[in-house]
Amino acid sequence: MGDEVETTSYQVEDGPQINQDELILAQQRQIEKEISESTALVGDQEPIISLNNEYSTDTVYQEKVKDLASKYKSIRKTRPDGNCFFRAFSYANIERLLDNKDEFNDFYKLAEDSKEVLVQLGFQQFTVEDFYDTYMEVLKRLRSNHQDQAADREAILTPERTPRTGPPITIPIPLLGRRLKST
Repeated sequence: MGDEVETTSYQVEDGPQINQDELILAQQRQIEKEISESTALVGDQEPIISLNNEYSTDTVYQEKVKDLASKYKSIRKTRPDGNCFFRAFSYANIERLLDNKDEFNDFYKLAEDSKEVLVQLGFQQFTVEDFYDTYMEVLKRLRSNHQDQAADREAILTPERTPRTGPPITIPIPLLGRRLKST
């Protein structure tokens, strides 16, 4: 049947039997560990032209960087771990909302109501609760810092760039996207 998974293993001469799947998984975990140790969830702001250094031999890419630089002044790199789009979107949205108190309050209300809406849409309550409380704590902290005009923007956002609190800002985005699609 299609559900069967074939594993590959072989015996080393006069040694133990080695499972190829386990070796592949171990290698994957090692690669993920190296990436997590060397790449921040969300990097510091950099001038867009810093991309020129990475792709100095690619003239097509250099032209694209030049075009981007005419529209934007900086970038933040994200860890390439499968959540990078959602993390970049979430982080940029929150960063943008810090500049607009009314929009931030509207978004806060949307996030606050999202738990009920997601459960009504059929998501399991325990699944939603896994991220909801942490996500709302992040937004509450940002909202209290948002009112302090002297607060350093980087200091406000730094906790959302660490593994402990970073992932929850990405989790609601696909779920909220489904909500927007269904309304």
